[in-house]
Amino acid sequence: MPTSNDWGPAHGNGAGDVVTFEAAVRDIADRHDRPVVDLSDAIDSEASFVDAIHLDREGASFATAALAEAMPPTRGCP
Repeated sequence: MPTSNDWGPAHGNGAGDVVTFEAAVRDIADRHDRPVVDLSDAIDSEASFVDAIHLDREGASFATAALAEAMPPTRGCP
């Protein structure tokens, strides 16, 4: 998920907590045979966030476009 540079330091173990969270998400997806679409690099400007994890309107538009481009086709659809 896209986050600002303030996200990691806001946690007790800093970037280590972010890595642990991402590993847990990937583990859940793997167990349920679902893809994970990594949008962590979709937003390149801190100005696109209203806080550490919430995007503003412009940031949400960029993230939505990146998600649409990165998503695999749905099952049963080409």
